[in-house]
Amino acid sequence: MASQAKDRHSAQLARSLTEFNQTVTQTKFLLDQFSSDLDAMRTLTAIHVSQFMTVATDMDTGAWRNDNGTDQVK
Repeated sequence: MASQAKDRHSAQLARSLTEFNQTVTQTKFLLDQFSSDLDAMRTLTAIHVSQFMTVATDMDTGAWRNDNGTDQVK
């Protein structure tokens, strides 16, 4: 009887450890994906900041380009 209970507990522990391992593996994958997403957001932010600064500088000087590529001053 005690042996059966021990075997049952051992099997339950094995299942729990397998589930835990799967959860840890999934968490690692999600954290790797999150890290990749943060890198992409960092790059996109840098591009947008440089674009914003260029437009702001052009607007401060009063010069910007028309759709046809010529300078326009106001």
